[in-house]
Amino acid sequence: MKGILIFLFTFFIVFGLSSITQAADNIKVQINGSLVNFDTQPFAEGGRVLVPLRGVAEELGAEVNWYPATNGITIKNGMKYIHFKLNSKLVLINGEETIIDVAPAAKNGRAFLPLRFIGEQFGSEVKWSPKEQTAYIFKGELTTLLKPFYKGMPLNKIDKLVEKIDYWDLAYGEGSLTAKTKVYGKDALFLFYIKDHGLKNLQIAFEDSGDSLELGKYYSEKMKAELGAYILNKETYYDFTSEWNQYSKALATRYNLNTQKAEEGKVSVTINKVFE
Repeated sequence: MKGILIFLFTFFIVFGLSSITQAADNIKVQINGSLVNFDTQPFAEGGRVLVPLRGVAEELGAEVNWYPATNGITIKNGMKYIHFKLNSKLVLINGEETIIDVAPAAKNGRAFLPLRFIGEQFGSEVKWSPKEQTAYIFKGELTTLLKPFYKGMPLNKIDKLVEKIDYWDLAYGEGSLTAKTKVYGKDALFLFYIKDHGLKNLQIAFEDSGDSLELGKYYSEKMKAELGAYILNKETYYDFTSEWNQYSKALATRYNLNTQKAEEGKVSVTINKVFE
């Protein structure tokens, strides 16, 4: 009996490790729906996905410089300047020191950095799907605007990020908050729906001039450019409405875009982000 237990324990350890290794070997990264091709495979360490720095940074529009003498690397994107050294958790962000939970590493002649750290530092939203073994990165104006808001986010945290206009308390932990914002060059309004004292979903509303159908197509394409090729178009511009569902297994989020005729030749445009 003891021998059987030892065999089973050994089998479990070996099989478990091989499964983890196999999963790590199959890690994929998508940016706005397009698969990133790496010459060196990403890997997992300390619960984080590490990716070849140059491949992802340059895809996100950043400039990378490597200093072999000091093992130092700098990444620059707009006004953001990041400096770090391999095998050190200390990182300088615009001269300010910060500690990251997994140190950058060297592997197969490449520098690797935690994917979430680099993506979020440059304003992208990063989501990880364990089942798909895929990291999804979204970048763009709408993505950046919506990035800070998450399911269950308490009202006091939302308050700190927006220019509030009004709040309606519907009692029993429910309410709605209206705030000012801008999107696609238009003055817009946020409408946050609160349930059980946390964010349930949110809407962006603004007006444009033109034909409802054409504007629906225009803004649909802008959204799709950020949300990726794996977004499914359920209908073809029916009733001045276009709708996509993201792969719920990966992202658990639904986006809806609606355009509708308003008064005096205006078109009402609404973008909804619904957390499943």
